Amino acid sequence: MSLVEEAVADPHTAYARLAREGDVVHDEPSGSWFVLSAELVRRLSRDPRLRARGVPAAVSEMSPGSPIIEVEHFLGRWLVFSDPPLQSRVRRALAPCLARPAVAARLVGLADVARTLATDLAAQGGDLVADLAVPLSRRTTAAILEATPEEMSELEESSAALIDYLSTPGFDEPAAARAVHAIARLRAVFEDGMVPRGGQVARALSDAAAIEAGIGPEDAVAACAQLLTGAMEPLTTALVVASLLAQALPAAAADDPPTIRALVEEALSTEPPFHFAPRVAAADFEVGGQSVSAGDRVVLNLLAANADLRGRCPAGAVPDHLSFGSGTHFCLGAAATRLHLESVLPAVIGTGVARRIDLSEVGRRPAFGATAFAHVPVRGGAAR
Repeated sequence: MSLVEEAVADPHTAYARLAREGDVVHDEPSGSWFVLSAELVRRLSRDPRLRARGVPAAVSEMSPGSPIIEVEHFLGRWLVFSDPPLQSRVRRALAPCLARPAVAARLVGLADVARTLATDLAAQGGDLVADLAVPLSRRTTAAILEATPEEMSELEESSAALIDYLSTPGFDEPAAARAVHAIARLRAVFEDGMVPRGGQVARALSDAAAIEAGIGPEDAVAACAQLLTGAMEPLTTALVVASLLAQALPAAAADDPPTIRALVEEALSTEPPFHFAPRVAAADFEVGGQSVSAGDRVVLNLLAANADLRGRCPAGAVPDHLSFGSGTHFCLGAAATRLHLESVLPAVIGTGVARRIDLSEVGRRPAFGATAFAHVPVRGGAAR
């Protein structure tokens, strides 16, 4: 079984096995160096000898007209896949929109919505993913982007297609074709709806494209796309993971903010929604006893680094984690993710939803480099 197949089936076991071989291990089939220790992941996140993934070199050798070319050039504009100065300029434009106070102002009422949905789910039973996590993720994403329900329907489908392409190993033509269509739909929503309406995020990006040197309209669309994919799926995953971890907590924990905050950090540490921070070596260098050559793909493995940190964490302490990355690529959505989870988890715990999850029927969605859930059944019958 290849590492990719092993990691899709059980990423924790796959990367634990890999980590036993060393802190930096080369996987020949994928052509990648995997960095697995927390200390090296943190250090290399700030190392100038590594650059962001950008557009893979293999794309330049593809036949003209391949959908992969368009998708990869679009992805190469994303904050997570690009480097300064473009990345710094876009981050500077977006940072005020994603600061905790700005997000909190848009999430007023989220806790009440969560309690209503969770109460119904506990009473009637259903699916934690479809009936709670996705609707709440949708609400927060729409609030951040200031998108209408009709726009969110388009955006969700676009996000799913882009995530599907990103989580498919290698260069997949059918997935790329779907992603090209998704990008066109996303561009139309952003340029024809969000920008004219003048929401904070859309205005910040369109203003940056008009004023900042080096930022073009397509960079603004790409930044919007990354905000979308970096919100919908990760918020859904994080809430599911936290709910699974909350099964043993008493209902009274819902009213204890320190317990909720600790649960949030444990969930983010245990199952980061995205497992990798991909980089490319810009120069030859030595790390972890290995020789990395310029042009090599270097994967900073956040899931393995988190496991390393948990293994060193004193009993009873809240684990540190690297799920939001580090350095210039630290996730701009960190505050929004924490605020979302802190707002909705009290309802999941207080209504008894977490305790009514049927663990034997939890279904994960196969994905390489990501944690995703297909269904998480909840038994009904709780008293209202």
